[in-house]
Amino acid sequence: MKTVFVLIMLCVVGIYAVYKFGFADFDPKQQAVEFKHKVQVGMSWEQFIEIRKPKKVACVDFESEDPMDLRVPFDAEKMRKQVADKQFDGYTFEFNFSNTEAYGVSLDENGKVTGVSSLMTTGDLFKPPGMRR
Repeated sequence: MKTVFVLIMLCVVGIYAVYKFGFADFDPKQQAVEFKHKVQVGMSWEQFIEIRKPKKVACVDFESEDPMDLRVPFDAEKMRKQVADKQFDGYTFEFNFSNTEAYGVSLDENGKVTGVSSLMTTGDLFKPPGMRR
């Protein structure tokens, strides 16, 4: 009985800690909206990654047969060198906030933001074709 009481108390303390320290107000949709409004056309890639660091980057090479092969983990030093050498025609960063909120940020060969667009998510699979992004 004493063990059950201790476990219940630990659960109560844990739930209170989550509520008190801000995890209860986690809202991916709001984070996605704020992200989209913070990213501005013309920003450099260095300014852009201060808003939210990407996990992967897709390097756009118009001469490549399969651009999907060019998706690599993001590395700031490698990106700096690629942009300086104009190694690729552009870059695309994908950010998934939830199964209904995702955005793609496109950059040109100079590493400047050219646009932010909504991406199709798993949540879109269940919508009728006319309602998809």
